[in-house]
Amino acid sequence: AQDQYSKLSLLLKSLQENDNSRTAPLRAGVIDGDTPHSQRDEIASECQIILTNPDTLHAAILPNWNKKPSYQSLLSRLKTIVIDEAHVYEGAFGAHVSMVLARLKRVCRVASSPSNTAVEFSDVSQCKITLKSQKAQSIPLFIACSATMIHPEQHFRLL
Repeated sequence: AQDQYSKLSLLLKSLQENDNSRTAPLRAGVIDGDTPHSQRDEIASECQIILTNPDTLHAAILPNWNKKPSYQSLLSRLKTIVIDEAHVYEGAFGAHVSMVLARLKRVCRVASSPSNTAVEFSDVSQCKITLKSQKAQSIPLFIACSATMIHPEQHFRLL
């Protein structure tokens, strides 16, 4: 992911230099096996674009989403997942990645589910519970990329 990160950082820097608006700049980061644990929370909390891999999702992010507020926040606001080089995900490895992506989708839905409940009393004898949702459940959009496939749609649907 480091080669993609360096190119993406240059692109974001260029966009920021040419942006005359006062919007906050987009930040990118990498969470993978080489990322120090001391930096992962900040990346998960502060970056709008995060580069990772199926192994890191499976071993670090998904098992800790409900223990680490930064990961819960990340997964609750996840909108788009881009799967690069998707042609390599076939056979046993492809089946593993497919299960990780299904788990990611489920965890995103749970992490973004309505969490605020308020109890409203209209009468002491009548207790009425009103659910107030701060946001709708998040179901991310999946985009798969590959330059070397004959039947990409069929392959991606299997993921």
